[in-house]
Amino acid sequence: MASGLSAREFAAHIGVNANTLANWRWKLRESAAPETASAPTTMAFVEVPRGGVSTREERIELVVARGQVVRVPVDFDEGVLVRLLDVLERR
Repeated sequence: MASGLSAREFAAHIGVNANTLANWRWKLRESAAPETASAPTTMAFVEVPRGGVSTREERIELVVARGQVVRVPVDFDEGVLVRLLDVLERR
């Protein structure tokens, strides 16, 4: 890995489960596999900036009538949430 960390160390560093990271690596390799396995495919993970958002950001969790769970940040847009809840109620 370019970071010099093992996959398990890297997963811990970015705050994800190592098995989740391995599963994504497998999925990406499978989806990128050519129809005929003639040439190896090289893959790399890229860092996606979080824009300063904490991984422990406070959220509000709603459980709606049919059991769906909606998690929104504390500074949510009320109009968007209302539209989302309307859609969930119609299903």
